[in-house]
Amino acid sequence: MEKLRGRMIAKAAKPGDLMFPNTIGGVEGHFLRKLQAIAEGAGVVEPELHRFRKSYADTLADEGLPVPTIMNRLGRCSLEVKLE
Repeated sequence: MEKLRGRMIAKAAKPGDLMFPNTIGGVEGHFLRKLQAIAEGAGVVEPELHRFRKSYADTLADEGLPVPTIMNRLGRCSLEVKLE
């Protein structure tokens, strides 16, 4: 989390900015493939993207950010949990 926080500080990120934008600043459509490649190189078996989202949300909550801000950063518009 410290490395991610450092990345956001270095990029002078504002609330709502994407953590991993594509080369033109938009949403990265192939993030899961990138995550899997990085995880494989690090020896992590079966990485789950949702765990990263939850860790990020937990960290923001621990830092005292309000729920609406956390929802915005995660791209959520409802507190409803979807079970799949």
